[in-house]
Amino acid sequence: MAATYELIASNTLTTTAASVTFSSIPNTYSDLVLMISARTSASQNRSGIALRFNGATTNVNMSGTWLEQEDNTVYSFRNDTVVQTNGNTTTSNVFGNAKIYFPNYTSSVSKSYASFFVIENNSATGNQIAAVSGLFQNTSALNEIKLISDFVSGSSFFLYGLKDS
Repeated sequence: MAATYELIASNTLTTTAASVTFSSIPNTYSDLVLMISARTSASQNRSGIALRFNGATTNVNMSGTWLEQEDNTVYSFRNDTVVQTNGNTTTSNVFGNAKIYFPNYTSSVSKSYASFFVIENNSATGNQIAAVSGLFQNTSALNEIKLISDFVSGSSFFLYGLKDS
């Protein structure tokens, strides 16, 4: 069955920000998709983006399994970080891109997610691509998503709802 993407909200930063929040997410969709094009001011090639759901102040009850390629090495590990993006030491004005998929976000069981992201450094080192599958162990519907990092101006965030057509 084909799905239709509907933009719920978007935010393109015109200044630096420590967080971006999507609140009052309606429960009228089957799934959610969060698209990110971001860069941080962190003094490193990559920078984690912390996610918090429904007003939580920590990432408690979250876990993820990573499959990652960094430069020419492949890794697999468990971590509670959902996605990473370009830090300030990658090529100037290059932004990392990510997609996070939340199926069945209104269900009364734990919420699974899948994220895919790429960090591009336009050089032989500092490049990364990863897929992460994870679980947010909470039975409440997702009604708020907060992204936390030291985002720079120009970073953009788009939240879509998916409806079966």
